Amino acid sequence: MNNSNSIQSNYFLIELQNLEKLSADLKVDYCIYCKSYNIIKHGKYKHLHRYKCKNCKRTFIPTTGTTIHYLNKRVKFLEYFSVVSKLGKLTIKELREKLGICTQTAFDWRHKLFTTYSHEFRQVDEMIYLKHIEKNFSQKGRKIQAYNMNLKRKAGKTNFVSYGNTSYIYSKTVKIGNYDERDLDRVLERSFNKNAQIIYSMNENFTKFIENNGIKKAICMNEKSIYGNEVKKVFYDDKTKELNKTITFKFRGVATKYLQLYLNFFSSFLSEKTNYELSKLICNNLVWFKFVQMEKIYEKLLRKVSKINEQFVHIKRYWKNEDRFSEFRFESLIGY
Repeated sequence: MNNSNSIQSNYFLIELQNLEKLSADLKVDYCIYCKSYNIIKHGKYKHLHRYKCKNCKRTFIPTTGTTIHYLNKRVKFLEYFSVVSKLGKLTIKELREKLGICTQTAFDWRHKLFTTYSHEFRQVDEMIYLKHIEKNFSQKGRKIQAYNMNLKRKAGKTNFVSYGNTSYIYSKTVKIGNYDERDLDRVLERSFNKNAQIIYSMNENFTKFIENNGIKKAICMNEKSIYGNEVKKVFYDDKTKELNKTITFKFRGVATKYLQLYLNFFSSFLSEKTNYELSKLICNNLVWFKFVQMEKIYEKLLRKVSKINEQFVHIKRYWKNEDRFSEFRFESLIGY
């Protein structure tokens, strides 16, 4: 058993070296903080060049802002990444026991890794289904001083849409509470080509959305018509059902604050797109900034998107200095 652990440890030590080589090859054109192109090389940090921005005077390295930014136990994190990519549906307790890490580390690493998948939406132009799913509003895990009973009573259901076919699935949070076709326009306008064939369940908002966007190839599955096997196979694809079941039963619900992160990851996982690839950890230099601003992004979902103006108390961690960075809209988690 010890020999097996030693071999595994050596494997991820080699993987760390490979990750460092990939990091050293990253091209840096602009400042990660202010987006200025007025940057110069400013010494070295370990194996990486350090850069300095002449505009904002900040220094940074190629991996600043990526998934591995501000990460100390990188060998263990690579093992964590490998396990989550392959097994996916593991609870915090299962991850903690399998990897020998504490609960808080398992929790933080999960959400940082899941944030990595917040930019992977692609426009589609095939035969796809469009479904509506709702979840109870949840403040699961929120501390007593930040838990708001009035918010829970007024919020209602969290609505999201799922679309895809037998090969993939994407899911996007629309709104907390009642929504209309304008909300669908906001989250779906860049999601698929208007020439795609849409198969949808009877839903007044879907019908208006399809009419307003001039989508001609649309089939409502609730109409009394007979459809071919291909249409039925696409619409009754099991991925959305499995996604819903995973969140509801395996994880016993997910806090609304983190729901979109779970939708992003498990949409990829169930579409078999979560391969263990080192490049994924350094391909997006906005991951860290989204991760540390999750409270602010959640507040924007409540106030800006859902128009809920109840009192909101931020949960703060001493190392999450949110005010240093540019702010993100909630939509940054759903592909635009």
